[in-house]
Amino acid sequence: HQQECLDYQINDSNFCKMICMKRTLCQKYKLAKNGIAESGRAFDRLDEAASSHLKTEWLAQERIAQFSRIRDPAVMDLYDINIKK
Repeated sequence: HQQECLDYQINDSNFCKMICMKRTLCQKYKLAKNGIAESGRAFDRLDEAASSHLKTEWLAQERIAQFSRIRDPAVMDLYDINIKK
């Protein structure tokens, strides 16, 4: 009897999660969609502000990091955020 009660409660819990899943996924999709648009605008502003010399340098650094990351994971530190305070 105890196993049957546990099974019932777990099945009910899973059913409730499944019912709420649609609403949660829709909300997360809307947030992600807005986030993509916002990220696109931020990237465009950064792209306009950066000089072509910097862009070329960043691309070269990225190629080196992607090529060398298997042998030396430390090259991925390039992607760390450096904020000067």
